Amino acid sequence: MSLIETMVQSLRQAIEEGRYAPGDQLPSIRESAERWGCNKLTAKKAYDRLKAEGYIENSVGRGSFVKYPRRIESERGLFPFQVASIGEDLFPLDAVRTLTGELFAEVGVSLFAAAPPGGNSRCLDALSSFYRTPRDRTVVISGAQQGLDLAGKLFSGSLSDVVLFEDPTYSGAVNLFRPKRFVPLLEDGPDLDLLEKHAREGIEAFYTMPQIHNPTGISYTPEVMKRITELASTYGFLIIEDDYLSEFLPSFFDDPPMRFLDLIPERTIYIKSLSKVTAPGIRIGILVAPGALREDLLFSKFTADIGTSSFMQHLVAALVESGTLKESILINRKICEDRRRHLEILLARYPFLSFTAGRLGYNIWVTSTIDPSLPSAPWAGGENFSFDPASRYRFRLSFMGMSEERFVAGLKYLGGVFDALGNDGPKGIF
Repeated sequence: MSLIETMVQSLRQAIEEGRYAPGDQLPSIRESAERWGCNKLTAKKAYDRLKAEGYIENSVGRGSFVKYPRRIESERGLFPFQVASIGEDLFPLDAVRTLTGELFAEVGVSLFAAAPPGGNSRCLDALSSFYRTPRDRTVVISGAQQGLDLAGKLFSGSLSDVVLFEDPTYSGAVNLFRPKRFVPLLEDGPDLDLLEKHAREGIEAFYTMPQIHNPTGISYTPEVMKRITELASTYGFLIIEDDYLSEFLPSFFDDPPMRFLDLIPERTIYIKSLSKVTAPGIRIGILVAPGALREDLLFSKFTADIGTSSFMQHLVAALVESGTLKESILINRKICEDRRRHLEILLARYPFLSFTAGRLGYNIWVTSTIDPSLPSAPWAGGENFSFDPASRYRFRLSFMGMSEERFVAGLKYLGGVFDALGNDGPKGIF
């Protein structure tokens, strides 16, 4: 084996094992040449190989860095257990068809007029009421991903360095912020000692999904949320609160869940997308920002898209006003409970799989003692949500992105996959 190949394999292994995480700087070419006892040209050829293979990227004048993986949610397959949304098959199409006809009669061509950057009054009234947010600080956005992008533009420094993330976390936010700082999730929320350590070292924001977390399903306890509120106040960092799926909490309509938005509104940016509780194509959400930041965020939104679709805003408002949105959520909650029960029964048959039963939402976070990496796996691999090498042995199963008929057939398919994995799969590290 040539020296170049030896260097490439050594560095590749260090990256794959997590000794160099995404965003970490590798030793300089000069340092590597000295370590391996070769000239700089040889070391450069090894680095060029790693770059060509997609492991590293160069920054002029700064050096070589481990490349962040580009992760795009997989396309829907025959049994899309990797897609974390409610499928269009479960959308209340008949009710929406009626509402749409009424909208055309009532609003007419104005459905296609340009909307104000912050949202039209009807949509703002409906969503701020439904989600109990302050109307004067609520902005209509084109989905949670836009909300995250707008929040990121508030920070002047490197987002990688100043924003703290949960581990694991939402892959779309990782793609956007390219974070280097993480705090592991425990059963009741993040490790508070480690969170405080990061706060003392100087973070500007903490990105969090405190209710029905994606991918784990964890919900923070009130005690943990209050402690994080105290830390945010003491150390002066913002909380970017991603309300992923709070509508699936049993108490959502009668006893609203605790939110950072209510505990510390002056330091919270609250983001809510409707696509996770309606259908993937309903690209509407809301962002609530402290008063001092609202104008900056509104200007950033205007420069990004001028305004969110008027038609979609009127439709969402009609869904709320008619009670269709609430009714759809209640129906899908029941479907979700039933599907989760059947899926947990299936998973429990396989001793190499473990999970926490009875969590809420439509994802199950599974740990395997056998490497579950498969070509075209019908789940979302753990490496999409965490840079921890152990994430290779975890995966997220999502079960609301398909029709009932497809789900029933999908259970049988998953059973076959798990049977094959248990019989022939490579053994893992646990």
